Amino acid sequence: MIDRLALLGHGPVTDKAGLLAYRNNIEKLRNRAAGLIREGKSQDEVGKVMTAEFAWAPGSLQMQWSLPGIMTELK
Repeated sequence: MIDRLALLGHGPVTDKAGLLAYRNNIEKLRNRAAGLIREGKSQDEVGKVMTAEFAWAPGSLQMQWSLPGIMTELK
């Protein structure tokens, strides 16, 4: 029995376990990007890792909007 649902605004309705999995993936992504930035990797290099490890599509909104924000916030 599900006693609570999460409506994230994009994607499917989920439960607590789904929300936790989403949060953990975002944390993993943030930590990976932060490590690459600390190593002095360029935005293009970080983008290649996001594509390979997190299935970000080249030319996607994630690459156009999220990646520059990540680079700025985590420097």
